[in-house]
Amino acid sequence: MKEKRENYLFYKQQRIKVNRLDKNLEISLESLDKKEIHSLLKSYIFQTSIHLSSDMDMEEKYYYLMSFFISFIQKKGWLVHEVLYHKDLYQVDKKEINNHQHLLVQFEEISEQILEHIKKKEQPQNKLIQQVMFLVEERIYDDISLKDAAESIYVNSSYLSRLFSKEMGMSFSYYVMERKMLMAKVMLQNGDKISDVSRQLAYKDVSYFTKVFRRYWGITPRGMLTTMKAERLKVGIRY
Repeated sequence: MKEKRENYLFYKQQRIKVNRLDKNLEISLESLDKKEIHSLLKSYIFQTSIHLSSDMDMEEKYYYLMSFFISFIQKKGWLVHEVLYHKDLYQVDKKEINNHQHLLVQFEEISEQILEHIKKKEQPQNKLIQQVMFLVEERIYDDISLKDAAESIYVNSSYLSRLFSKEMGMSFSYYVMERKMLMAKVMLQNGDKISDVSRQLAYKDVSYFTKVFRRYWGITPRGMLTTMKAERLKVGIRY
């Protein structure tokens, strides 16, 4: 009875780790952080126990990772075969995966194709919008407004607002917020203090920055920093 309870508690802890992995992998894909994705995959595949049997452990991890990546693609509104056009999923049969290292290689390749697709989707054809995107990256540390962007390309702000929404599928203000949130994640990962990140990205105070960050990422800056450190420590990487 005691052994059964210990096993239950052990696998419950592993399930909590996997649930946290979902969010961390999603965050890393959204921020195009290839290094962090590979670190998370390696940590999950080699240092998280799903089953005492090595073969069953590998099989369960295969099912989880395959379902996660397919779910991520479909939540974006994309077709799986269009994103993974170089990877015939029918050929990535779990029986062909002989060890955990092979499992890691397969899903690193899948994650890289998803990153390539995200980059392709983010590149607009309209030259004016390209100029605006360049301006946002150049002034990411400023409090840039739609009016500032419109004046930089000599157009009316209302026109730019409509054009930007049409080309990008989001408002200009949301795009700026998204780029700042991606930058904030990178800065936190690099060891910057939360208050410094807030100030450098031109937020009026830390509480407002934390509110925006949590709304976007679904976790507070401190919570993200804690989980990133925990994942890195599991694979022997220290800040």
